[in-house]
Amino acid sequence: MSKRFGYNLVTAGYYDLFNPPWSEIERQRIAFFHHYAQSVFAALDVGAGTGLIALPLAADKISVTCLEASPEMRAALLIKAAQQPEVLPYLTIVAGNAVNFHLNRQFSLIYACYMFHNLLEEHDQLAFLHCVRDHLASNSRFILTANFALPEAMSLTLLKEQHVGDLRYCLLMEQAVLSASHYEMRFVYEQYRGDEQIDTHEVYSQGRAISYEQLMTLCRDANLKLEVAYSDFNRQPYSENESRFIGIFY
Repeated sequence: MSKRFGYNLVTAGYYDLFNPPWSEIERQRIAFFHHYAQSVFAALDVGAGTGLIALPLAADKISVTCLEASPEMRAALLIKAAQQPEVLPYLTIVAGNAVNFHLNRQFSLIYACYMFHNLLEEHDQLAFLHCVRDHLASNSRFILTANFALPEAMSLTLLKEQHVGDLRYCLLMEQAVLSASHYEMRFVYEQYRGDEQIDTHEVYSQGRAISYEQLMTLCRDANLKLEVAYSDFNRQPYSENESRFIGIFY
């Protein structure tokens, strides 16, 4: 069986099931972006996925444009938005690739959460940052999350479980190191009734790990300057050698 890279409509639903907006980590993440978005005239969510950040912002009457390359993720986002009619005037869903988008407008906030590592080549990462620079209005902010650590190889491991009625859903992950900078992740979503497995789906993803110094060089080349950096969504200051990075650029 060939590897499937990227989510389909079924696995997009599983993604939301295991990352619900009411979980503590998602509440922290949403609050972090809301803090920076509450006074802006328009925000751009690059790699918006199923709208885990964009929908709560739109619900608070913040105008958000969602740029997403995957048609399945866009469909999942549209389905969720249709069930929240109050967000529809504030939500724009656009098909587009992070490395070459041209929206013919600028934004007072641009953010990219957990997508930068999916750009597998340095020239793609730099092209993305140049696109951000072109779309960022004066005196505005760009928020980027990154992970500087190359993940270690890991055999298939259970990460999370969720129960829905009498069904149990499991998320498992496997990691493989491909090179000094590249890695591959395999996500397995399983559904059980009692001890009987009744459904399973797999999704593969590849990533590129870079260092803090490499990221700063790319940002300088794109004329993006670091204002402040954090190590988590509670705004703990970033310190040298930490793997998680949340940078606010201008």
